[in-house]
Amino acid sequence: TTGAPDGTDGVIYATENDGYLHAISTRDGKELWAFIPQDILATIKSVYFNPTYPGKHYFLDGSVRVLKYDANGDGIVDSAAGDRVIIYFGQGRGGSNYYALDVTDRNNPKYMWSIGPTQLAGIGQAWSNPVLARVNVGGGTQTSVQKLVLIFGGGYDQAEETQTTPGTYLSNDSVGTGIYMVDAVSGSLLWSASQNGNGSNADLQLNRMDHAIAADIAVLDTNGDGFADRMYVGDMAGQLWRFDIWNGQTKSTLVTGGVIASIGAHDLGSNPAVTESRRFYNTPDVAVVQKKGQPSFMSIAIGSGYRGHPLSTGIQDRMYAIRDFKPFEAMSQAQYNALTPITDASLTDIAGILAPTISQVANGWKLSLFNAGPLWVGEKVLSPAATFNNQILFTTYTPGVGGVALSCQPSLGLNKFYAVSVFDGSPVANLNNHNNAQLDDRSMSLAQTGIAPALAFLFPAPTAAVDASGNPLPTNSQSPVLCMSGVEVLGACRNFNSRMKTYWNEADAP
Repeated sequence: TTGAPDGTDGVIYATENDGYLHAISTRDGKELWAFIPQDILATIKSVYFNPTYPGKHYFLDGSVRVLKYDANGDGIVDSAAGDRVIIYFGQGRGGSNYYALDVTDRNNPKYMWSIGPTQLAGIGQAWSNPVLARVNVGGGTQTSVQKLVLIFGGGYDQAEETQTTPGTYLSNDSVGTGIYMVDAVSGSLLWSASQNGNGSNADLQLNRMDHAIAADIAVLDTNGDGFADRMYVGDMAGQLWRFDIWNGQTKSTLVTGGVIASIGAHDLGSNPAVTESRRFYNTPDVAVVQKKGQPSFMSIAIGSGYRGHPLSTGIQDRMYAIRDFKPFEAMSQAQYNALTPITDASLTDIAGILAPTISQVANGWKLSLFNAGPLWVGEKVLSPAATFNNQILFTTYTPGVGGVALSCQPSLGLNKFYAVSVFDGSPVANLNNHNNAQLDDRSMSLAQTGIAPALAFLFPAPTAAVDASGNPLPTNSQSPVLCMSGVEVLGACRNFNSRMKTYWNEADAP
């Protein structure tokens, strides 16, 4: 409250497969309230009577996104000052709906809206978590004064998991083949993209958009004006999409886009090899890379991995670092239509090369995830990468490593942490304590089993120090930056610093 501000007094919002969204106090762990969407009440009732079901019910399985609007910037949620807090979440595996609740008064939540198959033609399971952004859609259809929108993919097609042979390629998906932009306040659909000629009446129709987009979308503001103007996302066919947002245009011309890389099975005919059926479930990690004397580019780090069947071993998965050499230049739809997508074969495989040579104008590089031999054992990327300090950091999961103690127990598998150069994929740290650099210094095994969580960065506050007499010394502005996977601290990140001096002159500015 304004009278007694307390930065440790917050709320955790979490969805659960029992159908509840829980609001939990961070002070004492007590539940403040819970919310069940009305449209799943009938199914929850049937589960309560505990009949036999062939599979698991998920109900609510998506992450929660928070919009905190602090009008006066004092860090306190005060509705009288014009502050507002809204949370958004989707059903994930549980269904195809998204919901919005106003939690400005954390003890008195208010239902705002839901949106699903009725409004969003062709939507799949709501795997793609909504991304908050500001987009100016022309035509006066927005209710948000701040032009706030939610952007998410078309979702997941369950058919991707129910194939006879896990890993085989679907020629196309029947749902999830789209992108939606929704007003963050009213929940109304503002813009959509989908496959050309599928009857969806999408504002942007594209021939190649025939596979589900289950990943979160990377949304960027490349010119710093506060409005989103670029998007990247991958799909279930190994295609990497780029879109440009033309703020102020009406929805018919609001967005242009197309495929900039096809590195799965989409262009390999109707019956491609199982090994090539790479899928993108993760958000692309996008970073501007600038090196004096070389062209600037967007580095798009994205790894493939069959999240629907994490124990599969038939696909030859990779980590990719794709380069977009038009980092700040928007393209017309005609330019997108004329693009020839980057292919897997056109990228240098650095897996067996300690110090790869990657041209300044190369399309990027790839790292095949196989053991020395090479032997493919099902290693895959199941979480987003992170680019930091010119390094691409990511984790992988390999099923079946270490065996199974008892027949009724799962194979927990092996997790690895990778740290490689954004420029050529070479090792950037001595991860395995060798006397000199070796190939396996790209990665190290993690202590945790199961599937490791995505990377998270911690930026500790500057440390306060005193001298021998107890007098304060200057604050240390070089506090170490830590990165973690779950609760496991990753040693390769300990040398990062949160701030450093950078010298430049006008000739260096892009």
